[in-house]
Amino acid sequence: MNIGIDIDNTITDIEEDLFEVANNYTKEIKENFKGVNLLKYEGNQNLAVFYSNIFGWNEEQTNYFFRNQRIKVIDEATPRINAREVINKLKDEGNNIYIITARTTKFDDIPYERAKKWLDKNGILYDKLVVNAIDKAIVSKELAINLFIDDQLNNCMNLSKNGINTIRLTDSKETYNDFVNISNWKAVYEYIQNLKR
Repeated sequence: MNIGIDIDNTITDIEEDLFEVANNYTKEIKENFKGVNLLKYEGNQNLAVFYSNIFGWNEEQTNYFFRNQRIKVIDEATPRINAREVINKLKDEGNNIYIITARTTKFDDIPYERAKKWLDKNGILYDKLVVNAIDKAIVSKELAINLFIDDQLNNCMNLSKNGINTIRLTDSKETYNDFVNISNWKAVYEYIQNLKR
């Protein structure tokens, strides 16, 4: 199989850390800011727009946060429990692993190099790394992806609408006809084994 896998909040789990850093950053730049409780990003708008709306940042503040604070979070992230083991096992079993991320040059001068360095440092095996994948369905069709694993609802809906078998890595209990929600990497592996049968 050709398996496409997202990085942020799929191989990693950075959502809570990123939100905490955003709260702390906003407290530094805004008097009387009390903080915001974690809100789940579903991807129905650009991540930078989502954060700037929640925290009331102007364009300069948003750019600073994403080019500096966010970079630290993604560089220091650790893989989710069993992510490395499952991905490497899938690769060892003969599947082609495509790491496909929406990370772009807008907030990172070296998104490919940064992602590659992190994947290599954490011992994650893959065949190809693709950055700037804003529409993952288009990229997946070009690469003949059979199965995609992502955390964002809108990505999963778009992928499945385009005929790509999709796993949404989430704790959400909502059900959808077009894709499956799975909460951990061990269960992802079991689901893929069942697909092959």
